[in-house]
Amino acid sequence: MNDPGPELLYLLGALRDGSVYNDKAARNYVIVYYQKSYRWLEEVLKPMITKIFCKTPIIDEYKPGHYRLRIYSKRVYHLIKDHYEFPNDHRGQEFWRVPHRLRGLKPKALIPFIQGFFDAEGDIRVNKRSPYLGFSQKNQDVLLFIKGNLRRLGIDTGEIHLIDSRSRVYRFVIASKLGILRYIGLVGSSHPEKVTKLRGLGHILGQQT
Repeated sequence: MNDPGPELLYLLGALRDGSVYNDKAARNYVIVYYQKSYRWLEEVLKPMITKIFCKTPIIDEYKPGHYRLRIYSKRVYHLIKDHYEFPNDHRGQEFWRVPHRLRGLKPKALIPFIQGFFDAEGDIRVNKRSPYLGFSQKNQDVLLFIKGNLRRLGIDTGEIHLIDSRSRVYRFVIASKLGILRYIGLVGSSHPEKVTKLRGLGHILGQQT
C-alpha cells in the first residue's frame, strides 16, 4: 500500500476522537467521529470521506450538543484496522499506538495528520497575556509523536503532563508567541470555529497579514 495522502492523514488524525468497531448484533462495521461542532463534521469531514472512501456518512446528535459522524463500511474498517493498526474492538484510544506507516513519514508530510488531531482534540486560548494551543489525549504515544514532529518543524512545546487522573487524559501546549505564530502559519486548521480563533489569536499576537 502506498503512503497515505494528505486527506487520509487528516482523517486519521481526526479519528483520535473516534472509534472503529464491529457491531456484531447489527452486522455493521462502523467508523465513528465525535465532535461538538456539527459544522466541522458536515462541512469538512463529510466531503473528505465521500471523496476518498466513496461513502456517504451519517451525522446525528446523539446527545444534546454532541454530534457523531458514522461510516458503515467493512472495507474502510479493515483499512484502518489492518493498515493503521487500530486496536482490537472494545479497546479505547489509549491502546492505539502511532501506526508504523506514519512513523516513516517526514515531519512536513505529517502536517495534515497533526492538523486533523488538533481539529478533533485541540483547544485554543485567545488571550494576549497567556495564549496557548492545547493538545489533549489519553494516549501518550501519539502526543509524544506529535510533539516530536512539531519540534522538527521548528515549533517548541511544553512538556506532556497528566491533567485528569480520573480519565487519564494527558496534555501539552504551545505557549510561546513564536511557537503559536509558526503553528498558525505552518499547520493551521480546517475546523470552522478554530480557523476563526486562530485568525483572531494571530492578530492579537501581531501576526503580519
